[in-house]
Amino acid sequence: MKLLPRRQFLRGAAGVTIALPSLLSLEGRAKPAHAAQNPKRFIAMATVLGTYPERFWPRAPGSQAFAPDYRPQRNYATGTGDGESTVFELQEIGKPLEAHKGDLIYIEGLNRVNSSGHGGYCNLLTGVSSPVPKEEIGGAMSLDQAIAKKIGGDTKFSSLQVGVQNSGTGKYACLSWYASGQPAPAEPNPIELYKRVFAEVPDRGADNSALEAMIARRKSVLDAAMAQAKTLQQKASAADKAKLENYFDSVRQVEMRLTKINAALGCSKPASPALGPFPKNIPVEATPDVAQAQVELLTLAFACDLTRVATFQIGHEGSNMTHPWLQVPIRHHDLSHTKPDAADYQKNYDHIAAIGNWHAKVLAVLIDRLKQMPEGESTVWDNTLVLWMNGLTWGCFHSDDQIPVMLAGSAGGHFKTGRHLRFSREKGMPIATTNDVMAQVQKAYGITDSGFGDPKFNQRPLPQLVG
Repeated sequence: MKLLPRRQFLRGAAGVTIALPSLLSLEGRAKPAHAAQNPKRFIAMATVLGTYPERFWPRAPGSQAFAPDYRPQRNYATGTGDGESTVFELQEIGKPLEAHKGDLIYIEGLNRVNSSGHGGYCNLLTGVSSPVPKEEIGGAMSLDQAIAKKIGGDTKFSSLQVGVQNSGTGKYACLSWYASGQPAPAEPNPIELYKRVFAEVPDRGADNSALEAMIARRKSVLDAAMAQAKTLQQKASAADKAKLENYFDSVRQVEMRLTKINAALGCSKPASPALGPFPKNIPVEATPDVAQAQVELLTLAFACDLTRVATFQIGHEGSNMTHPWLQVPIRHHDLSHTKPDAADYQKNYDHIAAIGNWHAKVLAVLIDRLKQMPEGESTVWDNTLVLWMNGLTWGCFHSDDQIPVMLAGSAGGHFKTGRHLRFSREKGMPIATTNDVMAQVQKAYGITDSGFGDPKFNQRPLPQLVG
């Protein structure tokens, strides 16, 4: 019997191909029973201008926070030496993620590639310092693009870059890079993102004649594919016959949806965000609504399998936006430069904690949405990973040691979640870096390189992340 390739396709009308489910009895080799059937997805989320470490890192139940050392010291917040905790309490910044605590991995003790203060934002995901001093640009392909190159070929968009109150491609603004000096700027306007991403997705209640023509084309493709699949079923094992029957059921369901003009399609275009039109610079008062809309559009793009890779950045390192919905009237950049001996230090860092708390709320909504989106017997979230990083630790010192880093999600079970990991900063020990984390992240998507970014910053392999 002729064996099928690992990825089998049926050819429908007009040369359109449709993917079949994996059929073990017709493949050249068996597929592990535990292998995920649904595609993996990745989001790199970046926030800016530092954090309030004492209120970012989780702590053991009942423990008291150390007095702030102002400039980061060795594991100043939660302990010394390598450690792992599965029982921990989220602090103020992380509190909005309480319902998802079991999906998180806090990673403490990491340094990052040397940066020049705020300009180092450009290398946050490249792991390579700028090739041009004082002209901070991404010096290599960023992590999201490396992953997109590996897994993004089957989708309409190999990756999406989504932003909130970001702008430009300069040294303070760009997170994603196709290659050294080739920025992939994020779209800050949800109206424009909507137009781009859902341009070819049919509207609900679209013009009947146009929609009926589209339905006829799709049904022709499905009918031809079904005829081929019926022939194939005769050669399959009992288990694969059952799998094909489920496949037929899915195709029939698609056909039923296609015949209901006013019914929701499997991936129908969402309503346009009722936010605009916006000028080039979106008013700061609209920021919470913009963030909500961007999350909705990004998660729908994942659910519709229009993309599997994205960056999501809130602000940029040159940002001077205020946060009036948080009762924070001082500009963010100015807040971040508050020195420890300033009279308003505590008040201003309370504001920074409030901003960080809002960032976590946005992430919590994103996770909620992905958990609500079914995919087979699981959800879109089950095969998703979010890497959340900040460009700085303390904004007032432009410090890039002990960078705030969190993973959310397991990428289909690759990562062991529900943990707070600490990596030693003791003298004589190699200091783990964000490059080490990104090296482990890329492995979850089939990239086998031993390191990531500048080899000088590949210090420890961090197998603990996989657990």
